[in-house]
Amino acid sequence: MSEITAISFPDINEAFIGTTDLNVVCSNYIDMLNQTGNFYYNQYGNKLLEFNDSDDKFSFLEIEHHELKKFLNYWSKKQKVKLIIFLRKKSFISFNSKIRLFISNGFDLSTIRDLLGFKIVLCTSAKDNIRNQKLCYQLMNDLLIFFSIKRKCLLLNAESRLGNSLNPNSETAKKIFVCDKSFLLPEFEIKVKNYVLFPKDSGYQGLHAYIRTPSGMVFEVQIKTLAMEIFDEAIHEEHKRQRYKNFNIELDFKKIKISGVVFDEKNYLINDFVGLFTSINPFNII
Repeated sequence: MSEITAISFPDINEAFIGTTDLNVVCSNYIDMLNQTGNFYYNQYGNKLLEFNDSDDKFSFLEIEHHELKKFLNYWSKKQKVKLIIFLRKKSFISFNSKIRLFISNGFDLSTIRDLLGFKIVLCTSAKDNIRNQKLCYQLMNDLLIFFSIKRKCLLLNAESRLGNSLNPNSETAKKIFVCDKSFLLPEFEIKVKNYVLFPKDSGYQGLHAYIRTPSGMVFEVQIKTLAMEIFDEAIHEEHKRQRYKNFNIELDFKKIKISGVVFDEKNYLINDFVGLFTSINPFNII
């Protein structure tokens, strides 16, 4: 593993020269990796190919989205809880960073399966409790049954876990709710990455599962309660503040002229139809 960790990757900034098209950037960097002839770089480049290939798979993902909406509409009415569905594609920078993290830890790159996926948020209370989290588990159980039985999909084993689990005695642990056990069906325990019972050290919680369709497309399903989603957004905001705390930049966002992006007088984002300032775009509220 020490040899892998010592790898110094080619400068990714060079891949951005002359283009802002992320698919072109991705192709440029794949070429840079392949030119080295390094075994690990070749594995890296092959994994990055999935980013460019993912555009062709969106039509298949939209079919699953259509079927998923019908199932969730039924489930929502039965459980009397509203759901928000997001369709997401991991950004190039985020996907690239995850590949590097897996290489540095000696993990199999083929187990990275979250480039495309759905995130489902249960519109429960802003503070979690055992009822909310039981609903979270129940939805994951029911969804995995739906995908495997109704959609004839293959349920993949959970992705390797990175990072440390939350210290139960930390200040962060006091801000979230954690059940004392999992409510996943026994056969699904190895299929779900359970951050609800075992939060990240940042306090992040959620259930993640990975699914392969009969056509071969792989996607992730994330399920969270509203409280988990709110806390996750707070984590991201704090991370950005810490990252840019030494920068003194003032922007008048109203002067940004981009079709589909609108700010109000207080620089609050009103609309972002192109997804420039948001990493995920909601498809529907059920």
